[in-house]
Amino acid sequence: MFLLPPRCLFPEKYDSFSFPARLIFVCFVYPMDDAEIKGALMAKDPESLEGIPNDYRFSDGTGLIHWASMYNNLDVCRRLVGCHGAVNSVGGVLDSSPLYYALYNSNYRVMKLLIEHGADITYVNKSGLGLLHTCARFDDVLGMVLLLSHGADIGVRDTRKRTLWTYARIKRAKNVTRFLEVSTMIGRHRRWMVEGMFIGMHWVSFFLGRRWQVGVAVALLIFWGRVAHTRLPMYLNLFYSFYISYRIFGRGYEHIIYMLEYFSTLLRLVVSKPRFGPVSTCSGARELISAMIDQDEYTMENFCYTCLARKTGGTKHCSICNRCILGFDHHCPCINRCISRDSAELFGSHLLSTLTVAVSVLLSNQIPEMGLELVSVATFIILVLAARSPRPV
Repeated sequence: MFLLPPRCLFPEKYDSFSFPARLIFVCFVYPMDDAEIKGALMAKDPESLEGIPNDYRFSDGTGLIHWASMYNNLDVCRRLVGCHGAVNSVGGVLDSSPLYYALYNSNYRVMKLLIEHGADITYVNKSGLGLLHTCARFDDVLGMVLLLSHGADIGVRDTRKRTLWTYARIKRAKNVTRFLEVSTMIGRHRRWMVEGMFIGMHWVSFFLGRRWQVGVAVALLIFWGRVAHTRLPMYLNLFYSFYISYRIFGRGYEHIIYMLEYFSTLLRLVVSKPRFGPVSTCSGARELISAMIDQDEYTMENFCYTCLARKTGGTKHCSICNRCILGFDHHCPCINRCISRDSAELFGSHLLSTLTVAVSVLLSNQIPEMGLELVSVATFIILVLAARSPRPV
């Protein structure tokens, strides 16, 4: 038997009905159970939901707004946010607010709507995890940025006194961890520690003999993934470049010509700067985030969560420079510069001059006297050629 919704049966009187009267309609005139109502919310079927009162409660204590937030039903959410206390009502096993339900499915448009209508972003449900910690649990860095742009505290702790960074590390939330390390001093401290450790090992090896020197070079290659994110390759590259130039100076005009070409391309690369994208803060990026959400463009492909800026065509984020680079190709740790399409030709010339210097030294008569230097040159040639390993994020 097909039954019309109560609003269709009594269009003029339905809104004035008391809650018991609406409940009678729901139970008898329009019998839908919880699963059917959730299905209608998921299917975004407005006709099926006409007879469901705004204050309807499911068996677990949640309301319509909770599941409308879960299923990204914006029409129902817009209808319910005006109801008194709806945006901060709690329900479910964990007594979660609608903002939690929207966050579970990364429904950013619903999250934005709820926050704009007074949703409490500091509320913590029975799990002991606030909204920011929930973002860390699911590695939802865009949800975290959205909450921070509306004033959430990045230094908040959960009920077990764990910081966001600590909890993100426990959950292996890669994107959230990277964002927090860039936003705080944690990432910088780790880089300084790696730099200091390897610089110390390098200088100590000079007093311990050639085997230790070769061992340090091998360690640089083994831990290249960490070393490449520091300035250490650039420091060592410059040191050995000048040191070897001093050793071979005056031993042949061809060496001098090769070294001049090498330093010429090196200097031009170091002085040149790639075209950087804009950088903003969480509060400063609120309008941009709001506009991108409204345009359905708030995605990892279109938004850089580190620079907090829109990615334009051909722009990629360098995880070492922590900046968006226009025309990004790769990052070269040995000069601590990003190589873009604009500087690709110059970088090719630098590689060629580096190989030319190495070959000229290898073919010279001073090979026995320059064993250590040759090992160093060979190591950094490998590092330069492997410099494409750091990828954008």
